Amino acid sequence: MKKEFICVQCGSKFLAYISKKQKFCGRGCFKKSKVFTHNIPHTNEANEKNRKAHLGKEVPSMKGHKYWGGITGEKNWFEKGSKPWNYQGGERSLSKMIKDDKRYKPWREAVFRRDDWVCQNCKKRGGKLEAHHIKSKTKYIELAFDVDNGQTLCKECHKLTDNYAGRTNKKN
Repeated sequence: MKKEFICVQCGSKFLAYISKKQKFCGRGCFKKSKVFTHNIPHTNEANEKNRKAHLGKEVPSMKGHKYWGGITGEKNWFEKGSKPWNYQGGERSLSKMIKDDKRYKPWREAVFRRDDWVCQNCKKRGGKLEAHHIKSKTKYIELAFDVDNGQTLCKECHKLTDNYAGRTNKKN
């Protein structure tokens, strides 16, 4: 059921459903009233005040970094030499280096194609499949890109293997 209301902004009469209890006749009057203040940009003075308030403070989303305004006071610069809390000196594990190799992706696709996208343990087709190295790719680097050293496993079956996620291969 509709009821007649009077617009708070322009004073005109309009019809609306009773359940809504509208105060404005339309979107234009609503925007003019400035009731909704989201998405209104800060003034230059407010931006400058915020910038000065945060100079030299640690940014919560970047643990270990110091927020640094520099000589010119530019935003979004970090103090030279500051590192995040989980930085490990730029070292990468052998496993990650093998996965970054350009031969890894074709090897993985060849294993899936050979096994016809079927888990070799539970015989489930599709789903979240992973290419598993039968002999550890870090212990036997020469076999890392050998298709005969790979097999297709679903994620659940892959977790049950001896050398999943860096565990040592107990069979060899």
